[in-house]
Amino acid sequence: MVLTIKRPFTLLDTMVLIMAAAIGLALTRYPLGYFLEPASTTVKTVPTSRSVTSFPYPSIHRAVSAVARGSTLVYPSVFAFTFAALVLRFKRPRPRLRRIFRQPGAVGCCAAILSFAVALLIQTPDTLYVLHDPRFNSWMINVCLATSRMTGVAVASAWLALALCGQWRSERTWVDRMGQLVAGSWIFAIVLEVAAVWTAHL
Repeated sequence: MVLTIKRPFTLLDTMVLIMAAAIGLALTRYPLGYFLEPASTTVKTVPTSRSVTSFPYPSIHRAVSAVARGSTLVYPSVFAFTFAALVLRFKRPRPRLRRIFRQPGAVGCCAAILSFAVALLIQTPDTLYVLHDPRFNSWMINVCLATSRMTGVAVASAWLALALCGQWRSERTWVDRMGQLVAGSWIFAIVLEVAAVWTAHL
């Protein structure tokens, strides 16, 4: 029988989460600039050869696109909380490392952080190229959407592998549940981008 180690919520945990929220809000300034800049300087974030009016339900297209773009205001904070959840998971008291890496919260957060770092590294050259371009904020929307999608795929793959190997060991503690929540939110990013691309190409 595996015993669950109690993990009380402490003042230090609160400070880490507040710091994550502050970092997330600070990173939001880049996608936020897209929504505040004049329409003449924006570029389409979803490539399409047809106009929105060619879609049978233009209002649905606009709504899905708005939700997909609006999600870029949230995911900087999600990344900050993903990192915070992983830090708090390794804070003592905690289980042994072999048990931690069987928990979906910790595994999902690790997969998200590694995938996010690789995705940013891949897109860094192009981002630096448009750094001083007036449409930089629009480019950052593309970066956020693509990075979120790649991160979501990594989390879904990690969880699938964990389940197929029979190593899924969810823990009934707030720290593991928080890890599952923030890691699972990356999977939702796949749905948003696929929906945006689907409506744009119909």
